[in-house]
Amino acid sequence: MHDGRSHAVTRFPTGGLRRMAPALAALAIAGCASTGKKYEQAVQMEQQGRAADAAQRYVDVLKRDPGVADARLRLKETGDRAMADYAREAESLSAAGRPDAAADRFADADALRRAATGAGVELAVSDDYARRRADAYDRAIEGTLAESRDAGTRGGWDAAVSRLERAASRYQPTAEQKRRLDQARYDAFLGHARHELETGRFREAFAQAARALDVFGRTGIDADAALAMQGEALRRGSVHVAMLPPGVRDAFRDSVPGDLAPAMGEALATRHWSQPPAFVVLVGRPFLEDVRYGRGQRETTPYDAALRGRQVGADLAVVVTVDSARREDGVTTDRVAAKTRAGADTAYTVNQGRRTLWTRFRFTLVEVGSRRTLYTGAVDGHTSAPYRYATFRGDAGALDLHRGDRDLFRGDWERRVNQELVRELVDQLNDRLASAIFDRLLAQVP
Repeated sequence: MHDGRSHAVTRFPTGGLRRMAPALAALAIAGCASTGKKYEQAVQMEQQGRAADAAQRYVDVLKRDPGVADARLRLKETGDRAMADYAREAESLSAAGRPDAAADRFADADALRRAATGAGVELAVSDDYARRRADAYDRAIEGTLAESRDAGTRGGWDAAVSRLERAASRYQPTAEQKRRLDQARYDAFLGHARHELETGRFREAFAQAARALDVFGRTGIDADAALAMQGEALRRGSVHVAMLPPGVRDAFRDSVPGDLAPAMGEALATRHWSQPPAFVVLVGRPFLEDVRYGRGQRETTPYDAALRGRQVGADLAVVVTVDSARREDGVTTDRVAAKTRAGADTAYTVNQGRRTLWTRFRFTLVEVGSRRTLYTGAVDGHTSAPYRYATFRGDAGALDLHRGDRDLFRGDWERRVNQELVRELVDQLNDRLASAIFDRLLAQVP
């Protein structure tokens, strides 16, 4: 790693690179041009005094080609020098009052040692290396804990958490040090949650308390404080919502299957309204039953929505309406020769095609107290389904037909194709519609 500080420069004798040429040539002959390039870069880094960078590059060479003996020798020499450099830099940084930076030097040194070991080379360290490293880590952890307390008092919770997490992952804490780092992280999350609650940002307060719970678990140390914080955020910030049954605008009632709105209401009620997100409290169970069983097919006006919401103590009412629809049928007909049961020649008509239905569901958020429309959004989609049926001028029961052909005269083809269209549209749109509604409801929560 090159960080701008001065380093002792190792200079090869004149022509050093030329004497390395056989190794480079061997790599090139073996078809390892990229490996040869890395080897040459490592040599140049050595000449520039960048022992740690050079050692890492030799590791890269050996990962690509473990048989490069010269790279192994160079890694040992430059790596040992880099380890000594790291240790000296750590001492200087510690003396300058920078414990984190000193600990980082030892962490970098350990990373280089692991990389070299992976390449089959053990780097040398001083006899007191482990003690000096432990001392540096201890000082860095204590400094991080002290700074996290100061950061919390200034409102710098995110920075405090970042430093604490870095210390836990990088400075090899003991079990007791890990516990103290976790406790400090918990305290930072909880302090942040408390601040957000006091300033009326309830969703963020809830989220920060949830992060505090993640540290020790919901049954761990101090969990009660975080749970109480979440409970208070929910109590003060939740919106009470009346979900009204979906309806259809009068202009489009003949364009959509009669069970489209009830089916969407059923899907929303069973898949989404039963498990609303935090801060959304659904009220008015009779309205949910209306949704589930498809009552209230006509469009509900914002005025009526506000009246119904007031009946159940709602803050907001949500109205869902099919406010646009278009249906197209593409059909072809074929005459099919047949015989009657009496043996007479005749023919019937087979109609087959595909019905396509385009639909838009609009949702409206109504403020119950003022009867104002706060937001209007929509989701749209389309789907199609094939159909096939037959007609006959006369009594189709008199025709001599196989069972499959006779089924073409059942007469319920339109009900079956509409059922398919409804199923496809509801499956396609209900998740999107619920997500859009919940997003807008949560936007009402500070």
